[in-house]
Amino acid sequence: MNKIIQEEGMIGLKARIRAYTEDVEKEGRNFVKTLGPAGDYKAWLHEPDMRTGGKPTDVTKVGDKRINSILEGQADRIARDILKMPDETTKITYQLKLKK
Repeated sequence: MNKIIQEEGMIGLKARIRAYTEDVEKEGRNFVKTLGPAGDYKAWLHEPDMRTGGKPTDVTKVGDKRINSILEGQADRIARDILKMPDETTKITYQLKLKK
């Protein structure tokens, strides 16, 4: 997200979030299929998640499927939070805490 903010500003990040549609999601899923299998218990990671401003082709690496599912499940809330932030925001810091 911070790379997007640096290149396009917070207004650009918000525009990407508002432009997210089922077609964008489908395009991202189709792109991931071209990469082949991620491996057991692994997933190809969109960074940032498409719902939080990532493009369908913003796949950076393979990661833990469970963690990806947790992040994906929070994407709508994160997107809403970002849309509420001031346009002058220059950096977003977030932290994932997993508890057993």
